[in-house]
Amino acid sequence: QLKLTQDDTKAVDAIQTTRIGTVNRNDSDLGNDKMSEKHQQDFNTLLDVLEIISKNEPLLVLLDDIHWMDPLSWEFCSKISANEKLNRKIVQIFTYKPELLIHVFTNRNIEKSHSNISSLKSTAQIKLEPFSTEELHEFLQKIVDSDRVGEQAMGTIRRKSRLSSINFENNNYAIEKTILDFLEKKSQGSPFIAEALLLELARENFIVKTRNDRFCSVNPGWILHHCPLPDSIQAMALSRLERLTLSQQTIVRACAVFGTPIPYLALLYIFEDNSPTPEMKMTQAELDYEIQSLINSDILKNFQFVKLDKYQQQGAIDDLWLPSTDFPVVIDTDLKISEFRHVILQEVVYDNMLFDLRRKFHSLIAD
Repeated sequence: QLKLTQDDTKAVDAIQTTRIGTVNRNDSDLGNDKMSEKHQQDFNTLLDVLEIISKNEPLLVLLDDIHWMDPLSWEFCSKISANEKLNRKIVQIFTYKPELLIHVFTNRNIEKSHSNISSLKSTAQIKLEPFSTEELHEFLQKIVDSDRVGEQAMGTIRRKSRLSSINFENNNYAIEKTILDFLEKKSQGSPFIAEALLLELARENFIVKTRNDRFCSVNPGWILHHCPLPDSIQAMALSRLERLTLSQQTIVRACAVFGTPIPYLALLYIFEDNSPTPEMKMTQAELDYEIQSLINSDILKNFQFVKLDKYQQQGAIDDLWLPSTDFPVVIDTDLKISEFRHVILQEVVYDNMLFDLRRKFHSLIAD
């Protein structure tokens, strides 16, 4: 809520009456010069309004998911940052996903505005890292203790050996370690995914809260991995897939069938010589380009070389894909592998793949 004096309100009304009326007009028939002039007038009007609003007290402007922001809004935010008078009174907070912001930089105007804002001494960039184990457990504890997860009028359940090792306050619900481990593995430190999964587990009765002994546990006989992914998570994952090119989507689907790890030689085998359809066929250079784009978009992790003997000893996989050769394979040959940046994406892509295409990839991988 803005606290404006009577004089300030009159001044804002006067500005709106004289100039702001042009903001919503349909000026598609105007030339580029006229449009640019109109935009500058609109910017000046809005800057004047912001100056009046922030005259008596600082103003905080929060813009969420700016990777979806249009070029004109980027330019306007850049002008606020460049205005020394306003910059001392207005704090702008932008949130964005780096992997999505890269794509909008194809628009030179957006890239220029972002550069102008980032280069200012008054700009600070804070990278929000995934939650640590302790942070995630504390976050989940607050949700379980709230009324968002309903209590069950069940008898006392004693599973002290399966409790989390974290010491919570006496009035908190003790969360079964199986639940915490499941949510940590699935979310990989993402609070959004962890929260959505926890609430889905509660809605579907996979977990229960008992008021008698203040315990949150897995419902007897239920398996956490059978809980369906919430629609919000599926929609988020599928929206990322839809923004990829057709070639990149095909590679991601093949990777989803592999699971973990994703051998580079196997992808080359599929797309260079044995693609399911002629349209999917790629040269090694084309495949490398698309894979690098997927890495830059945070879909896949960087490919790394792993010693076969070391990888097999770790028991990470049962059957390791190797190219067919006429000569013996040396046991310590390096294998170039990758994996999905987030396990949820792999699951959603696989579950939403057409059966025929999934079967073709399975057959090629088996070959």
